[in-house]
Amino acid sequence: MTVAAVEYRVEDLPPRIAKRITVDPESGCWRWGGEVGRNGYGRTGWQGRRWLTHRLAYVLLAEPIPVDLELDHTCCRPETCHGGGDCPHRRCCNPAHLEAVTRAENLRRAVRLTTHCRNGHRYDGANILIASDGTRRCVECRRAYSAALAERRRSWGVFMDNLVREHERRRGAANDARHPDSPAHSPDATPDSTPTPVGEVGEASGAQVGEG
Repeated sequence: MTVAAVEYRVEDLPPRIAKRITVDPESGCWRWGGEVGRNGYGRTGWQGRRWLTHRLAYVLLAEPIPVDLELDHTCCRPETCHGGGDCPHRRCCNPAHLEAVTRAENLRRAVRLTTHCRNGHRYDGANILIASDGTRRCVECRRAYSAALAERRRSWGVFMDNLVREHERRRGAANDARHPDSPAHSPDATPDSTPTPVGEVGEASGAQVGEG
């Protein structure tokens, strides 16, 4: 379903929406100049609801979007866009550059157009993993993420070891402060290791018994 044959005008949008749009004279894209999400799509509020700006413009100027379809930007070109949130075409809200398609078709087109991941790694035979939803994953990015995760876990383990040692040191210092005269904590204290002769013990015991 496409409406590309119809001419649309930014001026036909509500003024609050239209004033945030700049028309690219070369491509005809309507560049959204307001809020943009991390995924690269423009966002705005309209009649108490949050909208993606390209969907709002399509609904206001073209037609309702069927519930089982989503909008594809037909102005997206692989030579100028690597896909992802940095794609400049995601901010385009010209209904003539939008086509309502199924999700499967939208993903198929995205795979065809996207030549690099968001970090600039080129998709090729050795650097592609196909996810369960049919989208591609960058092998190099996954390796970098796994390495960073392993390093964070290692650093966390070192941190916890140091934390336990510091806790034990402070607990020992607190015990010393509570019992400063304790022989166990006195630096001059030495254990009395001289044994008492057995005979002396017996004589002393016998004398006490005799006196009684």
